[in-house]
Amino acid sequence: MAVAVSSTCPGLYCGRTMINGSVDGDCGVCPRGERTNLQKVCERCTETPDLYDWLYLGFMAMLPLVLHWFFIEWYSGKKSSSALLQHVTAMLECSLSSVATLLLTDPVGLLSIRSCRVQMLSDWYTMLYNPSPDYINTLHCTQEAVYPLYTMVLIYYAFCLVLMMLLRPLLVKKIACGLGKSDRFKSVYAALYFFPILTVLQAVGGGLLFLNSWRTECLQDGELKDGWRDHLPQDFIIRLQLQTDVETSDRCSAADQINMKTLRSTNMCLHVNMQSEPQMKLQTTRSPSSSWFCLW
Repeated sequence: MAVAVSSTCPGLYCGRTMINGSVDGDCGVCPRGERTNLQKVCERCTETPDLYDWLYLGFMAMLPLVLHWFFIEWYSGKKSSSALLQHVTAMLECSLSSVATLLLTDPVGLLSIRSCRVQMLSDWYTMLYNPSPDYINTLHCTQEAVYPLYTMVLIYYAFCLVLMMLLRPLLVKKIACGLGKSDRFKSVYAALYFFPILTVLQAVGGGLLFLNSWRTECLQDGELKDGWRDHLPQDFIIRLQLQTDVETSDRCSAADQINMKTLRSTNMCLHVNMQSEPQMKLQTTRSPSSSWFCLW
């Protein structure tokens, strides 16, 4: 008996590549700068970062500079004349690093970037969503679905660290004569500690920070603030409205536990059920022909 094989790739992020205008190859990871569409075909990301993407990148870029300034003031002393020059040098290091990162990000040589739109929290942690179609072998489809928000920050931190190691020790050695030899390089040593911490923060908590700060910045009394609706993914707006409906509803009896809303699209279904305790939970289930996102 023949077994029908689904033409749709399993999992959330596995897809087939497009070669010369036709879909070819087996299901697998998409190349960098691409992500799967609803038809599970790897599609090149051509969108420009929206306002909130730039705010996130700016926030992550400001963290090293603020920490530099803090530790320079902490270890320079109140009457040290070298603090101001070190502040300027730290700003120069971060500015050059940001420009170099923008120039090296696709499109190379331009101070503009293209990006993939963030749609859900799992986009930041694709390594946790590698499917096992036969429950034995794992199909590895780990990719940067939020390109370039994930790696761009890490590249920026690497540039900041290299420039600091090249410029700051020479500067401190020349101008920080009023400080003792043991205190002279403490601000540099501090950076060698907080850069790994920032790297782990971006690698592990980048998605949580992105979405949590989005809720703080864009929401007011459970509703989107004016001007933000046009800058955010439609999935965010849908899930926000559904969550608000559930959280503001009264308790339902067992007889009233019915489906409230069902949203259907080509490859996605959002189901919202009212439980006795109003709450929402995200669960991903496999389907041979589509991906389901169940909220209840």
